[in-house]
Amino acid sequence: MKSCFIAADTGKDTHDEDADINSSENDKQPLAKIIEKLHKENEHLKQTSKDLYDSIKKTRIQEKVFANVAVLKHGIKKLKGL
Repeated sequence: MKSCFIAADTGKDTHDEDADINSSENDKQPLAKIIEKLHKENEHLKQTSKDLYDSIKKTRIQEKVFANVAVLKHGIKKLKGL
């Protein structure tokens, strides 16, 4: 990040080059940490999404099984009533 200002007496732009170099080095480390944190969060969200999808899939299968069992029980009751 450059420190840039206009000198009041000359009206020219001046740059603090040392601040620019030090700032760039300091910005890289927190940026790397932010990227690493976001990557970990992304992996966690992917795993959470996968777990939820798998859970929903299992629930749908269970619902189909329960529905089939209910149909079979109803069919058996009908046959017993004949």
